[in-house]
Amino acid sequence: MKFILDWDSDSSEIEVQTSGSTGAPKKFMVNKSAMRHSAMATGKFFGFEQDQTILLCMSPAFIGGKMVIVRAKEFGMKVIACEPNKNPLEVITQNLDFAAFVPLQVREILTNSRTKERYSKIKNVIIGGAQLGKAEFDQLLALHNNSYQTFGMTETLSHFALKKISEENDLYQCLQGWEIESSEGRLLLKANEVIVEDLLTNDLVEIVKKGMFRFLGRADNAINSGGIKLFPERIEQKIGNLLPQRYYISKKADEKWGEAVVLVIESVAKLDLEKELRNLLDSKEMPKEIIYLPKFKETGSGKVIRETF
Repeated sequence: MKFILDWDSDSSEIEVQTSGSTGAPKKFMVNKSAMRHSAMATGKFFGFEQDQTILLCMSPAFIGGKMVIVRAKEFGMKVIACEPNKNPLEVITQNLDFAAFVPLQVREILTNSRTKERYSKIKNVIIGGAQLGKAEFDQLLALHNNSYQTFGMTETLSHFALKKISEENDLYQCLQGWEIESSEGRLLLKANEVIVEDLLTNDLVEIVKKGMFRFLGRADNAINSGGIKLFPERIEQKIGNLLPQRYYISKKADEKWGEAVVLVIESVAKLDLEKELRNLLDSKEMPKEIIYLPKFKETGSGKVIRETF
């Protein structure tokens, strides 16, 4: 594997690539010591130990897969690997102490009773790359293992905060070594062993107390409709159980309101959803239009690209 050869080389730096979900994909060099610090923070949080098993089911071309390998190397863990696919637990039957999935994989795992049972036996699971859907969230509540939604980006060398999936919790907790502030509502990460300078993100957050925050939405996704700021991520949470198809909330130009809410569904068949939507959403959140696309655009790592109309 090329990444392992690069990691074991004498070079102090390694190349990483962004996924392209918030702009054109880009490559840049990072120091291996920063990746080790990130791995150690995750390992300390979960209590990693030598010879525990960790699953690699993400491509090492992207930071999520790279960091699985780095964590395993730093803590002397055993790696169980498979080709990246929608449901890795169809082929992985060994007991696992730790696994990292993307929401698409979690959705597929939970629709299969056999792989759902295997998932429930994994001691700790992290889910990242995108927000978890409400339907999957509700199913995970009934399982007895520990699942966490991650918060981070390539520039932070995978996640820097975790949110345990539970009914009572909607707060992300920063890992050891990370400090955060808010700048006009946007999350500001303070330089530490992982990032060399302060990093202002496009994430709109409410900082509740030191090291803990509530995610409101992406500044670049926010919809300004008649002077009211709406967050697609919050609307999506409300309608999470309504659709089996993939969907997202977006915006389009509107002569009266400036921007209008639209619901985008991956489907060729039109659906009658107005009554259900009105039962779930406030009037200001109601989509002014439903747009149907046969296939969503995706990044190289499989993240859905939100289009505006």
